[in-house]
Amino acid sequence: IKQTYVEQMKPKLTLAASEIQDGDIICFQRHLNEDEAKAVRQTTPSALLTAKEFYDFLINRVYVKFVPKATQNLSIRNDDDQAFSIALSRKDTYDTLATKVAEHLTLVSEHAVEPSHLRFTTANVQSGKPRTIVKPQQGTTILSILFGAAGAGYSYQPAQQTDSLFYEVLEMSLKDLEQRKTVKIIWLPEGITKEEPYDVLVPKSAQFAEVLPLLQKRANLPDEILDSIRFYEAHSGKIYKVLPPTTPIVSLNEFLTIYAERIPEEEASLTPDSKDRLVWCFHFEKEPSKHHSVPFIFAMKEGEVFSETKERLSKRIGIKGKGFEKIRFAVVKGGQAYSRPVWIEDEDILSDKLGPDDHVGLERPNPHRNQWNKYESLNIR
Repeated sequence: IKQTYVEQMKPKLTLAASEIQDGDIICFQRHLNEDEAKAVRQTTPSALLTAKEFYDFLINRVYVKFVPKATQNLSIRNDDDQAFSIALSRKDTYDTLATKVAEHLTLVSEHAVEPSHLRFTTANVQSGKPRTIVKPQQGTTILSILFGAAGAGYSYQPAQQTDSLFYEVLEMSLKDLEQRKTVKIIWLPEGITKEEPYDVLVPKSAQFAEVLPLLQKRANLPDEILDSIRFYEAHSGKIYKVLPPTTPIVSLNEFLTIYAERIPEEEASLTPDSKDRLVWCFHFEKEPSKHHSVPFIFAMKEGEVFSETKERLSKRIGIKGKGFEKIRFAVVKGGQAYSRPVWIEDEDILSDKLGPDDHVGLERPNPHRNQWNKYESLNIR
């Protein structure tokens, strides 16, 4: 009768008895028994088996473009097939969305793609970049995914694009992913001059010892250096603590930065009865509150004149020549951001000036400062 009003006809009734009028459309569909319908659903879960389902799909149809957020785990035969469009219904659930995308990817890929291993992200309406990861919650539909909780309307201004989504093929199902925590590690392969960030997925019930083999796989680390790798947390440009292997993963603070490095030989040779000890160092510009760069751990030798200590510091941070000569060194009491630095001279002995909780500060220009800050003192008249 109309797209939203589809009724099954009774074969024994005449057209007059069925109240067929001008403009009515008679549709034909193949009758499937319960076993046949079940068989079709197994091969094509998103199939429309009745005229009522088909016309409901047409009136709610939207074409959504899918773009890969990451190419990891993709086995698509032709790169041109990585981005594609699919016709969906606004009423489709998250499961239907995942099923239809998995069906399409399976057709163009070398390996079958499971719907449970797909993750979707909305696209920012202005930049087109990934915005928010779509969570498979109960009651989620294509309408709520593309238009948000407010839905579509005359005055509606969406924050995300209403006709496109990013997709990822994960190594595990979303259900398994929920039981894991993403740990961000910055690997320091060459002192503190080079940073390589990695994300590893670790079971929430695990201890930090399980991070090392995952980092080894991501960073291609050789087996012989694994015993000499340490992890430490930093906050506001200063070291917070060294992470022991027994640290529970769930206790990690996502606002702290985790660094991983190979322990230098002179630090590894320290013994418990030695008067030499490890100290924490950080970089700042003009005052300790303006921290920058990678904080690091350094072996302080008892009674060593600072002119000799500076030579070891130069090797530790990988800065030499004129660049190193411009650095000033200070004792920062308790590592406090607003503590007045106590400058260290070449003839001083660091072990005599440094307290148990003090940090060593390296005062030098911030190499990561953006161009705008270079002109912060510019006066315009």
